[in-house]
Amino acid sequence: WDDADPRLQALLGFHNPPPDYYPFGVGPKDGVKFTENLANICAHHKKDGVKDRVLEVGCGPGGISFALSRVFEEVKGVDLSESFILKCKTVKETGEITYQIPVEE
Repeated sequence: WDDADPRLQALLGFHNPPPDYYPFGVGPKDGVKFTENLANICAHHKKDGVKDRVLEVGCGPGGISFALSRVFEEVKGVDLSESFILKCKTVKETGEITYQIPVEE
């Protein structure tokens, strides 16, 4: 997928929703923050004395990997999609992600 692909844009929007992602107050607001929620669940299950390493298979654009990196010492993400890996590298280098949310008229 290239950057303009609506599938990639929708996934990036879902991983990094702006405050007005659901402007009508309808939608799974807690589900949209699943990257942070998953990182917190994993942190809760960390065991003392065990090396803090995580491997995320199918990391996509890295949303969960970046959230996990705030909790674990080492996080590695792998994905088959070159577009996702390139987007993940951009986020790592710049600290931000850009995307467009499609609006139907």
